[in-house]
Amino acid sequence: LESRTQTVSTDFVVKVNAVTSTTRHLVILDPGVDKADWLSQGIKAGYGLEVLSSKRPGLEQISEILRRYHHLDTLHIVSHGRAGALQLGDGWVTVQEMASAADAVMGWTEALAPEASVLFYGCELAKGELGKRAITLLQELLNATVYAASTLVGSPAMGGQWILETA
Repeated sequence: LESRTQTVSTDFVVKVNAVTSTTRHLVILDPGVDKADWLSQGIKAGYGLEVLSSKRPGLEQISEILRRYHHLDTLHIVSHGRAGALQLGDGWVTVQEMASAADAVMGWTEALAPEASVLFYGCELAKGELGKRAITLLQELLNATVYAASTLVGSPAMGGQWILETA
């Protein structure tokens, strides 16, 4: 697969926008993210926002959420991350768990437009061999371009950056 880089603007958090059936861009936010309340206060016009519960499995919740959407151009998932894993809902989801839940994750494609991109804002998700396996698996399951970071994500003042890569 070709390697590409996506620089992500930090301005996607701007103002509150109601979720509608015509939403083309969706942000799914894990409540464990630092400043989740601040992030959820505003999403750029045209973007919908869904916040996961910390009391239920994350993959299950995302599947339920995405059943309400169609033709999404971009899906943004904001959570904590580590090599090959994301914190979603009530715990960490590893590459092995993603593979075990392949049918459920493949179901997300029903919500995506044909040329959709899925962006994971979880620190170091794409780091190392485990991270590369996770991104490759997600691209195969979602039939979409998947972007994730192999470094810390966030404010440069805090040691992060807004650069996401794809396999």
